[in-house]
Amino acid sequence: MRRRAWISLSALLVIPFLIPVTNAGDCSFGSAHAWFQGPDGGWQDATAHPILRPGQVFQVKLTLTLMKNCSVFFLKLHEFGTSVYEVVTGPTRLEELLSQQSRIQTNESYTYTWTLRVRPATTWTQASAPLEVFAQLNTNDSVSCEIDFDVINAYIQRGFPPIPTETQATEQHTSHTPQGPHCLGFSWRAALVLLLLDCLILTLTQYMLKTP
Repeated sequence: MRRRAWISLSALLVIPFLIPVTNAGDCSFGSAHAWFQGPDGGWQDATAHPILRPGQVFQVKLTLTLMKNCSVFFLKLHEFGTSVYEVVTGPTRLEELLSQQSRIQTNESYTYTWTLRVRPATTWTQASAPLEVFAQLNTNDSVSCEIDFDVINAYIQRGFPPIPTETQATEQHTSHTPQGPHCLGFSWRAALVLLLLDCLILTLTQYMLKTP
Protein backbone atom coordinates (compact mmCIF):
# COMPACT_ATOMS: atom_id res chain seq x y z
CA MET A 1 0.00 0.00 0.00
CA ARG A 2 2.80 2.38 0.88
CA ARG A 3 4.52 1.61 -2.41
CA ARG A 4 1.37 2.47 -4.37
CA ALA A 5 1.08 5.70 -2.43
CA TRP A 6 4.68 6.64 -3.18
CA ILE A 7 4.21 5.83 -6.89
CA SER A 8 1.12 8.05 -7.02
CA LEU A 9 2.96 10.80 -5.19
CA SER A 10 5.97 10.58 -7.54
CA ALA A 11 3.72 10.80 -10.58
CA LEU A 12 1.96 13.85 -9.21
CA LEU A 13 5.25 15.56 -8.48
CA VAL A 14 6.06 15.35 -12.19
CA ILE A 15 2.77 16.83 -13.35
CA PRO A 16 3.56 20.50 -12.51
CA PHE A 17 6.72 20.32 -14.63
CA LEU A 18 4.64 19.21 -17.61
CA ILE A 19 2.47 22.32 -17.42
CA PRO A 20 3.52 24.69 -20.24
CA VAL A 21 5.52 27.66 -18.95
CA THR A 22 6.30 29.05 -22.36
CA ASN A 23 3.96 31.63 -23.73
CA ALA A 24 3.09 31.87 -27.39
CA GLY A 25 -0.02 33.04 -29.12
CA ASP A 26 -2.07 32.04 -32.10
CA CYS A 27 -5.35 32.84 -33.75
CA SER A 28 -7.11 31.62 -36.87
CA PHE A 29 -4.84 33.63 -39.19
CA GLY A 30 -1.38 33.05 -37.69
CA SER A 31 0.86 32.52 -34.68
CA ALA A 32 3.49 34.45 -32.76
CA HIS A 33 6.49 33.25 -30.74
CA ALA A 34 8.87 35.37 -28.70
CA TRP A 35 12.18 35.04 -26.87
CA PHE A 36 14.09 37.01 -24.26
CA GLN A 37 17.88 37.42 -24.07
CA GLY A 38 19.21 38.67 -20.77
CA PRO A 39 22.59 40.03 -19.68
CA ASP A 40 24.00 36.47 -19.56
CA GLY A 41 23.52 36.13 -23.34
CA GLY A 42 21.21 33.10 -23.27
CA TRP A 43 17.85 33.08 -25.02
CA GLN A 44 14.70 32.05 -23.12
CA ASP A 45 11.24 31.27 -24.46
CA ALA A 46 8.50 33.66 -23.50
CA THR A 47 7.16 34.17 -20.95
CA ALA A 48 10.54 34.73 -19.24
CA HIS A 49 10.75 35.74 -15.55
CA PRO A 50 14.16 37.39 -15.15
CA ILE A 51 15.41 39.60 -12.34
CA LEU A 52 16.51 42.94 -13.79
CA ARG A 53 17.88 46.20 -12.36
CA PRO A 54 17.51 49.79 -13.58
CA GLY A 55 19.83 50.40 -16.52
CA GLN A 56 20.19 46.74 -17.54
CA VAL A 57 19.93 46.00 -21.27
CA PHE A 58 18.16 42.99 -22.80
CA GLN A 59 16.77 41.82 -26.14
CA VAL A 60 13.38 40.62 -27.30
CA LYS A 61 12.85 38.67 -30.51
CA LEU A 62 9.44 38.06 -32.09
CA THR A 63 8.51 35.80 -35.01
CA LEU A 64 5.07 36.10 -36.61
CA THR A 65 3.98 33.29 -38.96
CA LEU A 66 0.93 33.57 -41.20
CA MET A 67 -1.47 30.64 -41.64
CA LYS A 68 -3.70 32.51 -44.12
CA ASN A 69 -3.18 35.18 -46.74
CA CYS A 70 -3.53 38.58 -45.06
CA SER A 71 -3.81 42.09 -46.37
CA VAL A 72 -2.05 43.66 -43.37
CA PHE A 73 -0.83 42.93 -39.87
CA PHE A 74 0.05 45.17 -36.94
CA LEU A 75 2.14 44.51 -33.87
CA LYS A 76 3.55 46.41 -30.92
CA LEU A 77 5.27 46.06 -27.57
CA HIS A 78 3.09 47.24 -24.70
CA GLU A 79 3.64 47.79 -20.97
CA PHE A 80 1.23 48.49 -18.11
CA GLY A 81 1.11 51.35 -15.64
CA THR A 82 4.34 53.05 -14.62
CA SER A 83 6.89 53.27 -17.43
CA VAL A 84 9.63 50.70 -16.78
CA TYR A 85 11.23 49.88 -20.15
CA GLU A 86 12.53 51.84 -23.10
CA VAL A 87 13.70 50.81 -26.57
CA VAL A 88 17.40 51.33 -27.35
CA THR A 89 17.24 50.01 -30.91
CA GLY A 90 14.52 48.26 -32.86
CA PRO A 91 11.84 48.59 -35.52
CA THR A 92 9.48 50.54 -33.20
CA ARG A 93 9.33 52.29 -29.86
CA LEU A 94 7.12 50.98 -27.07
CA GLU A 95 3.42 51.47 -27.82
CA GLU A 96 4.22 52.27 -31.47
CA LEU A 97 2.45 50.11 -34.07
CA LEU A 98 4.52 48.29 -36.66
CA SER A 99 2.52 47.55 -39.81
CA GLN A 100 3.21 45.25 -42.76
CA GLN A 101 0.95 45.99 -45.69
CA SER A 102 2.62 44.27 -48.62
CA ARG A 103 1.25 41.04 -50.07
CA ILE A 104 1.41 38.58 -47.16
CA GLN A 105 1.23 34.92 -48.11
CA THR A 106 0.36 31.81 -46.12
CA ASN A 107 3.34 30.28 -44.23
CA GLU A 108 5.44 33.43 -44.51
CA SER A 109 7.30 34.41 -41.33
CA TYR A 110 8.47 37.82 -40.13
CA THR A 111 11.08 38.23 -37.40
CA TYR A 112 11.82 41.41 -35.47
CA THR A 113 14.34 42.13 -32.71
CA TRP A 114 14.38 44.92 -30.14
CA THR A 115 17.14 45.95 -27.77
CA LEU A 116 15.59 47.41 -24.63
CA ARG A 117 16.66 48.46 -21.19
CA VAL A 118 15.10 49.09 -17.82
CA ARG A 119 14.83 52.85 -17.44
CA PRO A 120 17.63 54.01 -15.10
CA ALA A 121 15.28 56.38 -13.27
CA THR A 122 12.20 54.17 -13.12
CA THR A 123 10.34 54.40 -9.83
CA TRP A 124 8.87 50.93 -10.28
CA THR A 125 11.26 48.71 -8.31
CA GLN A 126 10.96 45.70 -6.00
CA ALA A 127 7.98 44.62 -8.11
CA SER A 128 7.08 42.75 -11.29
CA ALA A 129 6.76 44.50 -14.65
CA PRO A 130 5.22 42.64 -17.61
CA LEU A 131 6.04 43.50 -21.22
CA GLU A 132 3.36 42.38 -23.67
CA VAL A 133 3.32 41.58 -27.38
CA PHE A 134 0.18 42.55 -29.25
CA ALA A 135 -0.51 41.56 -32.87
CA GLN A 136 -3.52 42.01 -35.14
CA LEU A 137 -3.86 40.15 -38.45
CA ASN A 138 -6.37 41.29 -41.08
CA THR A 139 -7.56 39.38 -44.13
CA ASN A 140 -9.52 42.47 -45.16
CA ASP A 141 -10.84 45.68 -43.64
CA SER A 142 -13.53 43.95 -41.57
CA VAL A 143 -12.10 40.50 -40.72
CA SER A 144 -9.23 40.25 -38.23
CA CYS A 145 -7.90 38.30 -35.27
CA GLU A 146 -5.67 39.31 -32.36
CA ILE A 147 -2.79 37.76 -30.41
CA ASP A 148 -1.46 39.03 -27.08
CA PHE A 149 0.84 37.54 -24.45
CA ASP A 150 3.68 38.58 -22.14
CA VAL A 151 7.22 38.29 -23.49
CA ILE A 152 8.64 38.87 -20.01
CA ASN A 153 7.31 39.42 -16.54
CA ALA A 154 10.50 40.67 -14.92
CA TYR A 155 11.10 41.41 -11.27
CA ILE A 156 12.70 44.85 -11.13
CA GLN A 157 15.23 44.90 -8.33
CA ARG A 158 16.47 48.15 -6.88
CA GLY A 159 19.98 48.87 -8.15
CA PHE A 160 23.11 48.83 -6.02
CA PRO A 161 24.16 51.45 -5.22
CA PRO A 162 20.60 52.87 -5.07
CA ILE A 163 19.57 55.05 -7.96
CA PRO A 164 19.06 58.76 -7.08
CA THR A 165 15.28 58.52 -7.24
CA GLU A 166 14.10 56.22 -4.46
CA THR A 167 10.47 57.34 -4.34
CA GLN A 168 8.24 54.37 -3.67
CA ALA A 169 5.73 53.83 -6.48
CA THR A 170 2.23 53.98 -5.05
CA GLU A 171 0.40 52.86 -8.14
CA GLN A 172 0.17 49.24 -9.12
CA HIS A 173 0.45 47.68 -12.54
CA THR A 174 -2.83 46.49 -13.92
CA SER A 175 -2.99 42.74 -13.47
CA HIS A 176 -2.91 41.19 -16.93
CA THR A 177 -4.50 37.84 -17.55
CA PRO A 178 -4.20 36.58 -21.15
CA GLN A 179 -7.64 36.17 -22.67
CA GLY A 180 -8.66 33.17 -24.71
CA PRO A 181 -7.19 29.72 -25.21
CA HIS A 182 -4.35 30.86 -27.45
CA CYS A 183 -2.14 31.90 -24.52
CA LEU A 184 -0.41 29.09 -22.67
CA GLY A 185 1.40 30.93 -19.87
CA PHE A 186 1.73 29.91 -16.25
CA SER A 187 -1.81 30.76 -15.15
CA TRP A 188 -4.57 29.99 -12.68
CA ARG A 189 -4.70 26.41 -13.97
CA ALA A 190 -1.12 25.81 -12.88
CA ALA A 191 -1.78 27.45 -9.51
CA LEU A 192 -4.83 25.22 -9.01
CA VAL A 193 -2.84 22.07 -9.84
CA LEU A 194 -0.13 23.06 -7.36
CA LEU A 195 -2.72 23.72 -4.65
CA LEU A 196 -4.36 20.33 -5.23
CA LEU A 197 -0.94 18.70 -5.22
CA ASP A 198 -0.13 20.22 -1.83
CA CYS A 199 -3.42 18.91 -0.39
CA LEU A 200 -2.81 15.44 -1.81
CA ILE A 201 0.75 15.30 -0.44
CA LEU A 202 -0.54 16.21 3.01
CA THR A 203 -3.31 13.56 2.82
CA LEU A 204 -0.91 10.84 1.65
CA THR A 205 1.61 11.73 4.34
CA GLN A 206 -1.03 11.49 7.06
CA TYR A 207 -2.29 8.16 5.63
CA MET A 208 1.20 6.61 5.55
CA LEU A 209 1.89 7.71 9.10
CA LYS A 210 -1.26 5.95 10.27
CA THR A 211 -0.63 2.78 8.21
CA PRO A 212 1.42 0.14 10.16
